[in-house]
Amino acid sequence: MKWRDIGSDFVGEFIGTFLLVFFGCGSVTVSVLDSAFSGLFEVAAIWGIGVTLAIYATRHISCAHLNPAVSIAMVLAKRMQISKLAAYLAGQFLGAFVASRAVFVIFIKHIQFRGKSVHSPRCTGIYQNSNVVWGVLSQPRQRTVNSGIDGSSGYCRMSGNIPTGILDLLTH
Repeated sequence: MKWRDIGSDFVGEFIGTFLLVFFGCGSVTVSVLDSAFSGLFEVAAIWGIGVTLAIYATRHISCAHLNPAVSIAMVLAKRMQISKLAAYLAGQFLGAFVASRAVFVIFIKHIQFRGKSVHSPRCTGIYQNSNVVWGVLSQPRQRTVNSGIDGSSGYCRMSGNIPTGILDLLTH
């Protein structure tokens, strides 16, 4: 195993996963925050375009797994050397993190509602000051996201036996 191979595997998975998460999560963010799309078809089409771009852009650099589950499955099926797994996973996780941060930076003005409620058919996330923990819910009923000006945490309120938010899950 050469260091150059490990580096190209990392770079390929980083770029591919970045493109996938950037286009996919960006389309969901635009859909929820700006109501830019009329339905799920547009979001799914953009996700598909993101996957296609990611594969075509990186298939010659790495194998374009773009998903840790695929990389692990390839090792378990003995179709990939286990020594490559760390580079693949590191590229995928770092690419996804950087892409989600890029989406956050691009839409930060839309996310900071300070004291307002966002009414949407889908709950976009949990607001705590200017930091966002994303939790997309695909419930057809209307949900409210509350933002605490005083530093209190807002969360997606849901009905039924479902937990009332990710912060509740983290604190219990």
